[in-house]
Amino acid sequence: MTFPSPVSGSNSSSSIALLLPDVSCLYHVFISLCFVLCLWTGRGFNNLSQVSMARHTPSGRLVAVKNTNLDECTEDELYVYYLQNEVLLSRLFRHPNLLTSRLVFSSCCQLWVLSPLMSYGSADSLLRSYFPDGMSESLIAYLLYGVLRALEYLHHMGYLCLTFRSCCDR
Repeated sequence: MTFPSPVSGSNSSSSIALLLPDVSCLYHVFISLCFVLCLWTGRGFNNLSQVSMARHTPSGRLVAVKNTNLDECTEDELYVYYLQNEVLLSRLFRHPNLLTSRLVFSSCCQLWVLSPLMSYGSADSLLRSYFPDGMSESLIAYLLYGVLRALEYLHHMGYLCLTFRSCCDR
């Protein structure tokens, strides 16, 4: 994973030269020192985001890193609005059945989101890898129970889901 280094401030003739790092790049330095990119795992958010797996160097834990090029998001399609809601809401909610982000920052035109890694991947990859012929009704009921508990939590928090996105949307 390659990140830009801190940028020096401008140098004018009437003042002493100051080295002022670009604050947005400080996150890149932090991330590059603490995380090692291991594997590209896929795309997300209508193919505008790249999702990768990274290892947290101090603890050895695996995390998911999603970066989105904001220049490719168009206001006409409301991608920026949806992306903003996804990032903000994922930081507000605390429920075991909802994926939350641990660190969010932007640098230049890139939005970076670090989240816990789902051990078995997405529901789509789980179904394709482990259940190519389908699941039993009891397993489906168990999974749907978890989804309904998460929806109940969201409604309790005052958030109403107007749409329900499937992990298998193409």
